[in-house]
Amino acid sequence: MILVTSWEDHDKAVLARPYNHSSFNLVHGIFRLPPNSVRAFFEIERSPDNQDFIVDNVSLKRMVCDPNKLILNGDLTEPNTKYWDTWGGTVSLGLVTGYGGTGQALKASTRPHLSHGPAQIINTDCVPNVGDRLAFTGKIRFEKSSLPGVAAPCNPFTWSDSKIRCSDIWMFTSKNGVHEYNRVAMISTNDFDADNGWYSIHGLWLLNPNQALADFTKVYLDGISTAYDVIIDNMQIKHLPLQCDTLVENPSFINGSASYWHATYLDAIDRDRMKLKIYSPGAGGGGDFALRAYDRDHSSRGMRQQLDKRCFVTGEEYTISAKFRLLNSTSGIGLTCNTNDRTVTGKNCPSVMIQGEECAVGGSRYIWWRLWNTRTAWQKDSYNDFSTGFQVNDALASCLNVWVYVNEVSTGQDIVVGKGLYFCHSTHFSLAYSVHLITLLLSSL
Repeated sequence: MILVTSWEDHDKAVLARPYNHSSFNLVHGIFRLPPNSVRAFFEIERSPDNQDFIVDNVSLKRMVCDPNKLILNGDLTEPNTKYWDTWGGTVSLGLVTGYGGTGQALKASTRPHLSHGPAQIINTDCVPNVGDRLAFTGKIRFEKSSLPGVAAPCNPFTWSDSKIRCSDIWMFTSKNGVHEYNRVAMISTNDFDADNGWYSIHGLWLLNPNQALADFTKVYLDGISTAYDVIIDNMQIKHLPLQCDTLVENPSFINGSASYWHATYLDAIDRDRMKLKIYSPGAGGGGDFALRAYDRDHSSRGMRQQLDKRCFVTGEEYTISAKFRLLNSTSGIGLTCNTNDRTVTGKNCPSVMIQGEECAVGGSRYIWWRLWNTRTAWQKDSYNDFSTGFQVNDALASCLNVWVYVNEVSTGQDIVVGKGLYFCHSTHFSLAYSVHLITLLLSSL
């Protein structure tokens, strides 16, 4: 018989851990067949020559895509590492005690490179549109390889390996021969969970044309030194539906979570130039939480979140409300500011900025809209109401990405956002507000 093949690949399924030498073990994998495949064959190989192997209960079935559960076995409820793989071929996987001291978590060890660790191929066929937004959340913990079982801290505010930078979640996609690697989630604060050194990792991502309906998508953990093992639990990726009436995710930092908020970085360059942490009490008093931006080396440093670009349609009108405080960076006492100051002078109050990236209309790739408070009262020892509004124009509507910032106060002041930053559709756009519009053409980028 002559066998003619047009495509061949290998290592499409691996042994799930832990291995039980006295029983059957699961071999599991995820792959996509090439387009227009008429017939496919598979074989089991790589077993040592001096060993026999026995195969039973073999199945091959189409993978279901659930937009609310794009990561499978993310909480390790399966009794093994089913669905999980590695980024880097020599990484070891195992199961350890899970987050909260219950269940199981996935541990990656013997990592020869900082980008090597736990990974999973995901099916994104059910989120097919450019602009579809994904939310990433999970728990992550680190241990020195030489001290297994002992939680070790990382530094979310550095890029330096010598200072033990934390791992990030990356997403690799391949579509029509175009490969992209994108950082999609990070640890944004140094606030440990109470449970023995677990961090929260989180992020938002909008699918671009090279990622929507990608031929192949894989997420993986990248960043921390190879001297550390990486442990993950409660990993989730889900599709966020279009919700233009609730543009901001986690606006009130419920349960002390900073999910989806990050430093005001452009391509993450602010990671070692400021810090974020959960602050209490929030605007609701005891038991309520806020987010504090501190140790800032420039007035532009603060906090930001990526918004759903599809909501920014020409003519749409939004009002923004929030509660802000200013604290002395050294003493932590409340500070006053001049609510009538509409420029960045060091005496101005916190403001909100809308940033558009890769904008097609208006001759500028980036736009910045500075939105000032319409409220005139400011109490230094309490949270202060912020209210303003804006209308979307053609330039903002043409941007590929839109972000909201809270920033632009003196470096000697810490910004505290409490009880939410909310965007709401305005029925009638009659609110008086002050907008400082800045456009910049960065032709060299």
